[in-house]
Order: sequence, then structure tokens, then C-alpha cells
Amino acid sequence: TVKPVAPAKEPSSKEPGTSPKIAQPEDKSKPDTAPAGALPTPVESTSTAASPAMKGEHKSARDDPQFLQEVDTLANTGTASEECLKLLNERGSPNSAEVLWRMARAYNELFCAEKDDKKKREAHARAGTNAANKAVELDPTSAAAHRWKGIMLGRAVDFMALKEKVAAGVTIRESFEKAYELAPTSAYAAFCLGQWFFHVGELSWVERKAAKMVFGNFPENPYADAAKLFDTCASLAGSDKDFVVPVQNLVTLGKCHAALKQKDQAKEALQKAVALAPARPDEMEALEEGKKLLAKL
Repeated sequence: TVKPVAPAKEPSSKEPGTSPKIAQPEDKSKPDTAPAGALPTPVESTSTAASPAMKGEHKSARDDPQFLQEVDTLANTGTASEECLKLLNERGSPNSAEVLWRMARAYNELFCAEKDDKKKREAHARAGTNAANKAVELDPTSAAAHRWKGIMLGRAVDFMALKEKVAAGVTIRESFEKAYELAPTSAYAAFCLGQWFFHVGELSWVERKAAKMVFGNFPENPYADAAKLFDTCASLAGSDKDFVVPVQNLVTLGKCHAALKQKDQAKEALQKAVALAPARPDEMEALEEGKKLLAKL
């Protein structure tokens, strides 16, 4: 499944974490649907200045690294979310940030896999957001915890009232920015923040005007901002063993260049995407999308 002072749209790609979503004021003139590719429980401040954990006094319990690796190996297949949750519930500590953000990741996969049942999607979104919020509370220095907070909050946006959605847009951006600040060499952190800017670019003119009134400071060239982050992600992907959605990154990079009327760069990004051989279901889906987009250029 990488979900900013703006509103949210729903992601079609599914990062083991995927893309996030930017909360936005409701536009009654449009059907209530979310754009393809977008990432997203209670909204809370991401400020951690006074937290004891920022001084190294983590409240989070510690777990066996081999156990966590076992969970990660399963999660990276993109098809074992229920098994991951079972392992985490049975063997993980409920007071471990490392366990909790992995639970959020599993709930994200369940959210993305459930296409039709809105109540189940909402339950997965809120359970994942709650887990990620607690992970951040236990360890504010965890980039993964902040990243998953942003992703799952983006998922939960569709089930919020307008006032909550507006606040969520800010929190999602803050979460991704904090993750990127804490882990500047993480391909995932760059990917998620890039997704935020990409979905700001996807907003309609009316939505942008409304967002500017609500948020004040607003990206002037979000597609260009997103493209820079996706480029950074691509350069880091080879050395980031945790990053398992390179096709999604390159396809969205191609979309950014296409939106910027940079046809050659768009082709280059999409050609790189379709040259990959993914195994994850969400990556194979992105691969097919990339092929279709490339054929149109």
C-alpha cells in the first residue's frame, strides 16, 4: 500500500502498505468515489517533542527478531494477512510497537481484499488505524508506525464525518512527513509521501479551491512534488529490502509525468514498470495498469 495539507481519495493499489488517501471536503456535485491509487480512527497530533520515547525511553515491549521476520516474510507475499494477524495475536506483545504496526499492515491487506462489504472495510480500516495510533504512542521514533498511521487513517477517511475528514488530511501528511524525516533512506517513506502529493494533484478544480480555503498552505505543483518523491523511491528501492511495491511506484511516477505533459519521462517510467516480474497480487494488478497506460502514450 506512501495515503500534506489537503483532502483524501481512495487508493486502488495496495501497499503491504499501499497508497494513502487525502481527506477532502465533500463535493456534492460528484459521485462519492475515490480515485484509483489513493492510501488511509481517531485523529491525533503527531507531535512527539515531549514524549519520553523521543529520548530513547521507549514504552514499547520488545519482540523476538526472528518472530518478526517470520511475520514479514508472510506479509510480503500479499496473500497471508489473516495468518499474519493470527501469529501477531498469539505470539506478539500487545504493548509492542513492532507488533502493532504489523497488525495495521495486515488490516490494510484485509481492507484492500474486501471489495464489496462496506462494514467489513470500515472495521478493518478502524482496527488498523487504532493499532497504528497505539504503535506511534508506544514508540514515536518508529518510522514504520508513523507510515502505517498515515496509511490506515487514509483508509478510514471514507467512514468519517466532514469535520474529521478535514482534520485527517493534515494528520495523514504529518504522519508521512514524520516517517520520511525518521527514515530518509526508506523507499516506503518516500513512496507514501509521494502518494499524498499525487492524490492532491488528482483533486478537481472545485475541490482544490475548497481545500485551499480549509488548509491555507497548499501544494502549487503536486504532480511535480510527487514525481520527485517517486524518483527518490525508485533510487532507494534496490537497497530497501522492505519495499515490495516497485511496480506501483513506477506506474504512479508515469502518471505524474503524463499529467505534467512529459511524455518521454512517462514512457520511461512505465517501460521500467512493465519490465518487472512481480509476484504479489497488487503488483500484478499495477503491472496490467502500467501496460494499458503505456499503450496509450
